Amino acid sequence: MNDDYEDLLENLDTIRYEMTDPAQVSSVLIESVENTSAAAPLLSLLQHLVLIRKTDPVITGKYLQLIDNVVAQIVLDGKGLDPAFGDIYNVKVEKIIQDFVDQDTLRQAITDSKEAKVKVEFANSEKERLVTEWAENFCESFLPLW
Repeated sequence: MNDDYEDLLENLDTIRYEMTDPAQVSSVLIESVENTSAAAPLLSLLQHLVLIRKTDPVITGKYLQLIDNVVAQIVLDGKGLDPAFGDIYNVKVEKIIQDFVDQDTLRQAITDSKEAKVKVEFANSEKERLVTEWAENFCESFLPLW
């Protein structure tokens, strides 16, 4: 537990901006994911936040409170927040993250496989064309000898 607390403090020490200014926090967050694979999920998250019902400020606040709770449980899983996300949902955050990584790896392997199949099919058709062309040229060069 002490190691987790020290890790948390170390991570907090690296944050050198005003955490109470929503505009600055948003800016730092957006800059931290620019040109990375994390940019699309962040955009999607922000889009979903925009979709929260705004008809009742109390309800809007409760939606945001719920989302904040879940995010805090995910980010701080096993690092002092009680109860931890894994305890509530009976799954470890690291396992979910690894599943996402595995899905990305599988998608990339499938894409690579499809691209390789296209290249093999092209190479085979090119080979057949060249063999046919060679055979026609070979026959034409020896035909007068017969």
